[in-house]
Amino acid sequence: MQNRLAIGVCAKNEEGGIATCLTSILKSANRLSCDWNLYICVNGSTDSTLVQIHRWITKTGFQCKVLVLPHANLVEAQRCIVNQAVVDKCNYYGFIDADTKIHKYCIPYLMDRIVKNKNIKAVYGLSIPSKTHKPTLIERIMNNYDQPKAEVYSARKHLHGRAFITTDWNIPKNIEEPLICDDIYLSCYLLKKYGEQSIQGVENAQVQFKQIRSFEDYYKLYKRHKLEKDKVLKNYNEFKTLPTDQVYRQFLPKNLLHDSLKNGLLWVLLLGIKQVASYRLTIEKLFYPHVKPQWEETLTSK
Repeated sequence: MQNRLAIGVCAKNEEGGIATCLTSILKSANRLSCDWNLYICVNGSTDSTLVQIHRWITKTGFQCKVLVLPHANLVEAQRCIVNQAVVDKCNYYGFIDADTKIHKYCIPYLMDRIVKNKNIKAVYGLSIPSKTHKPTLIERIMNNYDQPKAEVYSARKHLHGRAFITTDWNIPKNIEEPLICDDIYLSCYLLKKYGEQSIQGVENAQVQFKQIRSFEDYYKLYKRHKLEKDKVLKNYNEFKTLPTDQVYRQFLPKNLLHDSLKNGLLWVLLLGIKQVASYRLTIEKLFYPHVKPQWEETLTSK
């Protein structure tokens, strides 16, 4: 079967940056040696995201498929794209976050890795935070965490969702507790079915993103992922046997001794804000369980 890549972008309230994202995808995908299709799913937007997409299409003259789902979450938007891609006979499924900008060789590097090694079922790009003039303390803490050689934490063994390609997108449609984060269930599914080596990061495949800048944004991301992991592990017993370091990056305190004093302080602060977020979520679940949704948009990184 000839290789054909489906590139999906799920966009919700991304009017300010969607054109930049799509342009970077076009520049990268045009360097592919295989066939590819671009699918854009506008899910639940209340701004001019759809208008900006049509303006981009008119400006570039590039033909792609635009799908609109009024109330869908990220997983359902991806499902819509995958269903259309299957009809179009695509056998690789890639997703790029709508608030990112990818390097011109990002998609070719990802495809090259996954095509050449049939044991690999998913590949993801290296996240590079955008530089800001005056980074906040939270931003510096998270930039330290996101650096490629952050050895105070164990290596990532699960999928990163900002830019990835998989041969097996398989997320069940759960009606009672809908899944909303693409990389959590999918990571558990791939690790359980194919083993630890089935997911790999590709450092040359770079994706630029906006780092979170406030504790409020950090908390929203922490809450979203913590509740999703709890939901997946509660509802899918087969994943409970996965090694802990495959589901979570493990903190390695002994490695603090080999890092600089500056980085050491940032690691301690990260542990502190994570603990505060944990306490806040516990209180919120006890006293305000239905006040706020699991997915709240952040002011910076989505």
